[in-house]
Amino acid sequence: MLVTILLSKVIGPEEALNLFEKATIAWINNKTFQALEYMKLAMEGEIYLEDIPEFWYMLSRIELELGMVEEAKEALMNVLILDPGRSEIVTLLNTIDMFQENLIMKNTISYAQLFESFDGLFKGYEYFYSPVSVDSYGSNVIVLDAINSRLVFLKKDFYSVYKLPVKKPNSLKVDSTIHVAYYTDPKNGNIRKFNLLDLKDEGILVGGFTYPVIFDVDQAGRLLIYDSGTGKLYVLSHSGKKLVELSLDRGYNIAVINGAVFNYEKIYVQDLSNRSYKIFNTLTGKQLENIPFPSITSLPVTFDVDERGGIISLWTDGKFRYIFPKAKPIDISVNFDTSGINLIRYFPPFLFCSDIKKHKIYKFLLNTEKANYLVSISSYNINQNTVTVDFSLESLLGGYRIPGISPFLYVFDSKGRVGFDYTEVMKKPSVMVVNRIKDFFKDEINTLK
Repeated sequence: MLVTILLSKVIGPEEALNLFEKATIAWINNKTFQALEYMKLAMEGEIYLEDIPEFWYMLSRIELELGMVEEAKEALMNVLILDPGRSEIVTLLNTIDMFQENLIMKNTISYAQLFESFDGLFKGYEYFYSPVSVDSYGSNVIVLDAINSRLVFLKKDFYSVYKLPVKKPNSLKVDSTIHVAYYTDPKNGNIRKFNLLDLKDEGILVGGFTYPVIFDVDQAGRLLIYDSGTGKLYVLSHSGKKLVELSLDRGYNIAVINGAVFNYEKIYVQDLSNRSYKIFNTLTGKQLENIPFPSITSLPVTFDVDERGGIISLWTDGKFRYIFPKAKPIDISVNFDTSGINLIRYFPPFLFCSDIKKHKIYKFLLNTEKANYLVSISSYNINQNTVTVDFSLESLLGGYRIPGISPFLYVFDSKGRVGFDYTEVMKKPSVMVVNRIKDFFKDEINTLK
């Protein structure tokens, strides 16, 4: 008789605390998916009784950031069962319920107004030619110039150029949280990194693709990569690890897609071969919904998704359309020639467009029914001559970075409008390592700002 004995290592309470610490550090450094893996492993171990509520609370915070709302609510309920006196947990649960019940799910876009444009030919010098991709980083607009193999940083009256060590890169996405721009080397099948603080290429993140395209990066640092040679869509971690694989084949035919976008826990795919937008679950890769194209005479050139799941798209008939699931499509009024636009990127309230024919980047201001951001004043200081105000802007639904707000700032006193100085500060969070979780939440948390 053959007897098989399976041995598994038991995670003790100190090791569980160590995993909790690793999860916290990963979460602070925007490695949210890695933080989730650490927390799930910690929850499988032995945990000190007094620490169990904080483990569930930390798990809920990570799940909320990944869009796993129902799982987060379940974790928060477990905190209340173990520690009924936690008023902040009740408040958080009530806030989540309020947003789920009362959030305006649609924010219709009525028209787009040209706000600013950048010419590839500037002051007699060719900075970029046929821009294939565009993104934002703080108040900078970043352009990928495939013909000249370089990144171009644009501001109103200042351009700067950085040469890339590959030929004809074809796509670009910025992760502002960790100050990295990802771009593709399609000839060699690689995804590469460019450090936006040091302004240097950092080499290959991951390789092995046939002809890769970077479609998106989400707030958790995950990359959405399409391998056009195999017809597969991948979700990668910030370190290049494959997390999810989506097969888009139709029988023996490779699906033709020309865009895909993260939207919280969902992935939107623009599937030309099926003439529809497919929506998948980010964590499982399971298809959730299929939205047929509203036009039978034209096809979408490029698209992006707003914070409420509305699709902003440009079509071969030259029209911008706003498509919301189970609602009638709306044409967005644009008094502009769109024939050369190959890519759009949505950073509310702006829509960035790259024009490969005119070698320009356009920045449109979109008019929406409802506000996109919430202003929070963190501190102010008044002295004899000046008033200093520290404030932050946050998306009402989270996950969206703001591509420069200075054009919308005005200061008034009792006599009318006055001049002011504005400084944008990008802060990297600091990490605090504590030995006992209970003591941290009781005393040390009050020292944080």
